[in-house]
Amino acid sequence: MFRLVELKKMKSVLKCLRLLNNLSLDVVGGAIASSIFFSTVFQTPISILVLTLLGLSVWIIYTVDHLLDVKNSNPFIISDRHIFHQRNSKSIKLGLATALILASFLVFQLPNTITYAGVVLATIIAAYIFFNKRLGASKELVAALFYCAGVCLPALVFVETQLPLVYRLLIMQFFITALTNLILFALIERDEDKANRFKSIATLKSIKQVNFLLVLLFLVSIGLFLFQLKLSMQWMPSGILFFMNLVLCLLFTFRNALFVRTHYRLIGDGIFLMPIVILFF
Repeated sequence: MFRLVELKKMKSVLKCLRLLNNLSLDVVGGAIASSIFFSTVFQTPISILVLTLLGLSVWIIYTVDHLLDVKNSNPFIISDRHIFHQRNSKSIKLGLATALILASFLVFQLPNTITYAGVVLATIIAAYIFFNKRLGASKELVAALFYCAGVCLPALVFVETQLPLVYRLLIMQFFITALTNLILFALIERDEDKANRFKSIATLKSIKQVNFLLVLLFLVSIGLFLFQLKLSMQWMPSGILFFMNLVLCLLFTFRNALFVRTHYRLIGDGIFLMPIVILFF
């Protein structure tokens, strides 16, 4: 009886997590947590207003991308996430319109330094959403660059001196983590994307090439972590990012296991919440 109750609780938790993932709210939380991480490490101020606008922006981008995927996908070959957006398209579009109005209002409340940088970044990202189907094998690279830029921007605009090498390496390590995440997802979703005629690095390159690239990224991440250990006694920030990459490495290693294929997005997107632990050190 006790085990049955625990099983029901576990199913309820997984259902809740799946809902958050379908709505991309775990991605939003990860972006906010990562932005707080860089602000804490760089010792620059970050306001609730900036974090709110960042969260809204990330949610808008991901939601628009999912809605476009549903529109362009094969109706007979569709993922759970796409089914969710298809069934709840009216409510999601209403939420999207509300988020756009709120974001448009909040952007004018920001300091000029962030506003100008944010507008430029938003324009580039809008172009990415419009042209992302034509990017081909570079789609994951461009998406990782934009994600990294959006997360780091609130902290970087207030850095008054030249950024130390150890911090630049930290940004590079975060970018590699984001890129690894996207390429790994593309690899796991390769068959589904091929059926839907979606272009990604995994559908345009051989599995052997994608596997080699992922192994190379894991090795670069290890190298960056070890190099930062040598440069600075503050190993914790780099250690957190290294642990995130380690989780992705485990997902890659066991990518064909049923548990991983069922929950890889929950785990892969969830790791970006880990940087928040920097507040406890």
